[in-house]
Amino acid sequence: MKTIFLGVAVAVLSIGFTSCSKCYDCVEIQEILDSNGNVIDQTEVHEEVCTVDQDEIDRRESNGATCS
Repeated sequence: MKTIFLGVAVAVLSIGFTSCSKCYDCVEIQEILDSNGNVIDQTEVHEEVCTVDQDEIDRRESNGATCS
């Protein structure tokens, strides 16, 4: 009985200490280049990013993405 209670207590505590990730929809404009490196078109790239690391979202936004 003690071992079951101890196991349940450890499981509850470990769930309580885990971080929850947040999901963002990041949109980035990518340029399409021809063989000479000239921009011939642009396209929007949508990517769902789920993370607990705000620095990852900040890096994407500093590279031109818009995350919401």
